[in-house]
Amino acid sequence: MRKVPIVIIGGGPVGMVLALLLDQLGVRSLIINKETESRWHPKGNTHNSRTMEHYRRLGLSKSIRSFGLPKDHPTDVGYFTSLAGFEVARIRMPCEAQKMRELENASATDQIVEPIFRCNQMYVERFLYEQIHLAKNVECKFGWECVDWQDRGDSVQVQMVEVATVRPDIIECDYFVGCDGGNSIVRRKLGIRYSGDPHQELAWAGGLTASTFLHAPDFYRKAIRRPLCWQYMVSNPRVRANFVALDGKGLFLFSTRLIAEENEKEKEVIDRRLRLCIGAEADFEHLGHFSWTAGQGLVADAYGSGRVVMAGDAVHLFHATRRFWHEYRN
Repeated sequence: MRKVPIVIIGGGPVGMVLALLLDQLGVRSLIINKETESRWHPKGNTHNSRTMEHYRRLGLSKSIRSFGLPKDHPTDVGYFTSLAGFEVARIRMPCEAQKMRELENASATDQIVEPIFRCNQMYVERFLYEQIHLAKNVECKFGWECVDWQDRGDSVQVQMVEVATVRPDIIECDYFVGCDGGNSIVRRKLGIRYSGDPHQELAWAGGLTASTFLHAPDFYRKAIRRPLCWQYMVSNPRVRANFVALDGKGLFLFSTRLIAEENEKEKEVIDRRLRLCIGAEADFEHLGHFSWTAGQGLVADAYGSGRVVMAGDAVHLFHATRRFWHEYRN
């Protein structure tokens, strides 16, 4: 049975950054991820300052800041009756170029060395995916699924199968890290429960929600005839929804509640609500969508036990890295 110091389940940003931080420390790790590569579908749209500091530590923050919107694109949040309708309100926010100019002129004691960055997660994930394949201390098992694990006290045994062939493999590690999201096999097997508020069924931001990936350059030509925004919030008596500009050219993330009428299919719900939001005749192309539950405020009651830990965000990532640094620095 092969053995590596750290096995990470979950090849999203947290899992990949943990692997890169361990590589920087000279610690070998192996990543297991069910998908064969990074997902090319829009998800989170903001990288906060602490997250950007992790990228800075890896020497990647400048490269990452080149992704997504053009540097002079506003990051305003606007509120509209429709994309082509009335502008109700606008929260003005600086473009990336302005933030970088202000950073150059900041005082030596300024606490924000990496300002917040508006960029969709899919661009950063693809870049991190390329980086882990260049790292000499990272072994990638993309296209593999973890089906079970056992903490044996002095090591952890991890069972996995190749998704395409159902070929099994077993590997032993010193520590096993769950970076595999809300439905984590690590959390379930440890019996860790969630505390907090479950979702409520609301007209907006509560309940079953669709995130739709759109190619729609027509929106700029026929609907958005005003200063640009990064995020367009639409609210009128018939619909509430949200558009996020991904590249400033025609790629958008469209989010809306999936409240279906009788015998209505999911794609029909999305298209009907989308047309109500545009407010003008404009062409668009669906590139994909997934559904999720909005409005949950849940926190895990614990973040690990024994040789098995979980890392769900930048804070947990920091603590996991520090723990392994103390373990392997000698």
